[in-house]
Amino acid sequence: HARVQRTENFELGYRRKFGSRTFAGAVFRESVSNAAMTMASPAGFYGGADLLPDIASNSSVFNIGRYRRMGYVATVTQQLGEDLSATVGYQNAGALEAGAQVQSQNPDELRSALRRTQRGAAYVRVTGRSPWSGTHFTSSYQLTDYSVLSPVHLSLTQRGTFDPGLNLFLRQPIPGVPGMFSGRLEATAELRNLLAQGYVPVYSPDGRQVLLIQSPRSLRGGLAFIF
Repeated sequence: HARVQRTENFELGYRRKFGSRTFAGAVFRESVSNAAMTMASPAGFYGGADLLPDIASNSSVFNIGRYRRMGYVATVTQQLGEDLSATVGYQNAGALEAGAQVQSQNPDELRSALRRTQRGAAYVRVTGRSPWSGTHFTSSYQLTDYSVLSPVHLSLTQRGTFDPGLNLFLRQPIPGVPGMFSGRLEATAELRNLLAQGYVPVYSPDGRQVLLIQSPRSLRGGLAFIF
C-alpha cells in the first residue's frame, strides 16, 4: 500500500554577513517515517505491494521504514562578483549503513538491516550568470563516503541543500518574438549525480543484486513560459 513519507525537523540556524562573505550554520534533529528510497532490483525480487514505480527513472521507490538522526552543517559563501558566488561547506549527519547481504526476499529483512551511523561530507557549489549569453548556472559536488546512504536534509534555515554527487543546473533565457508573447521563455537543463555515486549494493544468497540509490543519475530538460 502507498504510504506518505512524513518528516519532523527541529532546527536552529545562524547567518552572518561580513562584506562579500557570508557565514552560516545550523544544528538539526530529524525524524522520518515511511522514508522513500530509490531501488533497482531484479524483476519479481520484491512484490508490487512494497514498490512504487518511479516515473523519472528505470527503477522503483522502496519504503525503508523509519529513521532518526542528528547533525550539523556549516557553510561559507564568497561573492566573487555581481553574478558569481562560491560556497564551501561541511555537514556531519546521520546516515544509513546497509548489510552486504540479505538471506531472503522479505522486504522487512532489508529494512531491519539498515543501521544508523554518522558520516561527514564536504561540499562546494558555484552559482553565477554568464554576462554574454545570460545563462544562469549552478554546479555542485559533494565529497563523502558513498558506501552508505546519506538522505538529503531539507534545511529549514539554510539556503540550498547538500546534494550528493556531481550536479549541474542550467537556465537559459530565450529571446521572445515581439508581439507574440507577453511573458518570456526559458530553457532548462538539470544533470544530477553525473558520476553515479551513492549506489549501495545488497546481495541475495543466489547472487542477485539489489541497489539502494541515494540519488539516481538523471538528465532532465524543459521549456518554461513565464508570464
